[in-house]
Amino acid sequence: MDDQMFIKINNNMTFLLDTKNKILMFAFTTTLAMFGAALKIESSSVDMYTYTLPFFLLVPFTARITYYRIWKCHQSAYLRVFAHDRYMQACEHEIPIEKNFIDKLLGLFVNCEMLFLSIGCSMIYYAKNFRYIECSLECIILLFIPIAATSLVAVFCFSAYNYSKMYSTYYNKWYRVWIEHSEKK
Repeated sequence: MDDQMFIKINNNMTFLLDTKNKILMFAFTTTLAMFGAALKIESSSVDMYTYTLPFFLLVPFTARITYYRIWKCHQSAYLRVFAHDRYMQACEHEIPIEKNFIDKLLGLFVNCEMLFLSIGCSMIYYAKNFRYIECSLECIILLFIPIAATSLVAVFCFSAYNYSKMYSTYYNKWYRVWIEHSEKK
């Protein structure tokens, strides 16, 4: 791999991390603003619609964050195989991160933060709109939105939760490509 390609992929991974962090900040800001408004303002039946808005942000944001996590893992494995001499993560003397209970708990919170936001939005949604529930198709659909959105967010979060397993899978695939490429030469 030439230097230009290495720099391009490394810059791409930096972009993924920066963009993921910006999306997270925006999601937290808008969701916490909704929390504040929901707690401060007296709700009405019209708010059943308003309180669904965060879900229409959280679902695509979570999908994007998960995609960036998978993409970074893919690119990182690529660099480890094709640029192992230059890629810092490929260093044989790398110190492993401890995997005790606290580390696992932190990993859960960091990887599932959008899920926790979605659960919080669902709790506020049902708490604020409980008194407006009626037996109508429109109301049932509105009540289902938080459940469906939170379920999707959970699926997205846990689909890329095990980073080391994902990394190992991509690394093995890239390594097979490298072996096949080497055999053709």
